[in-house]
Amino acid sequence: MEKSWGDKLDQWIGKAIRENRKKAKITVEALSEATNLSKSSIVQIERGDQSTPIHNIYRIAEVLSIDILEILPTMQDYRKLKSAPVDNLSLDRVSSEELSNVMHFLSTYKKDPKSARKKKS
Repeated sequence: MEKSWGDKLDQWIGKAIRENRKKAKITVEALSEATNLSKSSIVQIERGDQSTPIHNIYRIAEVLSIDILEILPTMQDYRKLKSAPVDNLSLDRVSSEELSNVMHFLSTYKKDPKSARKKKS
């Protein structure tokens, strides 16, 4: 069965986390302790087998001392992932409103990180 765009997004994020963790010479155990996520969750996230909320991605980026944009795909890459066939499971996992909120935040963050942290009215 073809992977959904949500699955491909999970794999993208997981691969970026793993690569940045290894570059920072941080073990799975150390990342687990620092983020308060289980080792099993870290491994599953890195494999792309488990989705994780955006706040966990921020925690991971903070521990790895990188910008969250080093973990998330660019909009161009995201569009490529999204153009893949989509199944109902992936649509249930990520609502368009949630994705829209994240993308709005990221576009604002890239322009002005301080103002992005203010609540969208």
